[in-house]
Amino acid sequence: DYALSFDGTDDYVQLNFFSPSQFSLETEIYINQFPSSDVSHIISQYDQGIRVFTLEFDSNGYLIFNVWVNNNWVTITDSETLNLNTLIKVSAKVNNDGMSLYKNNELVSNNPTITSISANDNILCKLGSPTFGLFAKIHNLKIDGISNQSFNVDYPITTGFGNILYDHSGNQNHGTIVGATWEEVISGCADPYAENYDENADVDDGSCLYEPILGCMFFGAYNFRTSATTECKSWQINAYIEAGFEDE
Repeated sequence: DYALSFDGTDDYVQLNFFSPSQFSLETEIYINQFPSSDVSHIISQYDQGIRVFTLEFDSNGYLIFNVWVNNNWVTITDSETLNLNTLIKVSAKVNNDGMSLYKNNELVSNNPTITSISANDNILCKLGSPTFGLFAKIHNLKIDGISNQSFNVDYPITTGFGNILYDHSGNQNHGTIVGATWEEVISGCADPYAENYDENADVDDGSCLYEPILGCMFFGAYNFRTSATTECKSWQINAYIEAGFEDE
């Protein structure tokens, strides 16, 4: 597997589309560093004097989704900070339910009053930003043009070479990589306390295995062990015997 690595200095991907009035986007990102000031753009349709939307995080690590409505930013923000050096799935939507922000498939913020944005074909979207630098690795990007399916894009980011980010949706909205570099990603167990810890793993894929903790898992027993992961079948029950339970 591969990811695109952004070092915070003039790294971005110029995408070949602009957002329709309703859309959803999702990406997996591994953030190395929060910006020292201001914000880092993950994906945006933004330039000096032209504003449509930004998905970003600030210097404190808060995930933010902005859309430009009636010459002002409308903003929703996650109440909890992002984790560094962790693969995180982030999503944003503008649809009939409003503008919404998700982290790891959980809704973290919503404004039901903003159900569409004004499409603007004078500026195209960017992944990363030459102005609001991104210190992170992007593993994939998908966009669903809810109000116009010709804007669907799917960037699995698997090529590993070249300066073209290929759109696999069939719409051929290929992007041009500027500055960002390909980086091989090794998935595996990244927890050093796990039995199958892989010291070479860049991303934890959820495969970690742990030595079972034996103990009584029956809540009614006086030797109930909250940390137990494997039942040792040694229940010792006091008052619950009257309810018909037996020692095993």
